[in-house]
Amino acid sequence: MLVSSVWLLCAMAGLSRGAAVQKPLVELSDSMRLAGVTATSPSIEMCSSPEDIFSPQRIDMNPDPPKRGAQLDVAVVGELSETVLDGAYIKVIVKLGIIKLFDGTINLCEEAGKIGHPCPIEKGHQEVFHTVDMPREVPPGKYDIDVKAFNNDDKPLTCLKIKFRM
Repeated sequence: MLVSSVWLLCAMAGLSRGAAVQKPLVELSDSMRLAGVTATSPSIEMCSSPEDIFSPQRIDMNPDPPKRGAQLDVAVVGELSETVLDGAYIKVIVKLGIIKLFDGTINLCEEAGKIGHPCPIEKGHQEVFHTVDMPREVPPGKYDIDVKAFNNDDKPLTCLKIKFRM
């Protein structure tokens, strides 16, 4: 269950078309944007490079850290410099402490399609606001999640590290 919730979070971070407009969770100030801060949630660290296809303006989750058995609101806002095509994928590693729970590749387009945003995802401004139900059965502990998303031609889309204690 945790892995499927993480997949959805990762698919949204990898990007999909704008969803229903909701009130923003947290907005970056101009000074934060100029300083290169792109994740307003303390648990999210960007590891993208300027050459990546997706340039995030905001990626955050609320509550931060996530809580077992509660809803997790996720917001992803940014710009795509190229269209994301079928075959795009996400490499994900999920660790609970030193135990590796998941190490695999996820079909970005398939997961984005599950929330109503199938590929191709056109270049330009993107906004996704989505709520994920975190399972009650998720074991407590320190989680480290590494996410690297790629387009179908292996060009990097984005990279992020998510660390939290649940």
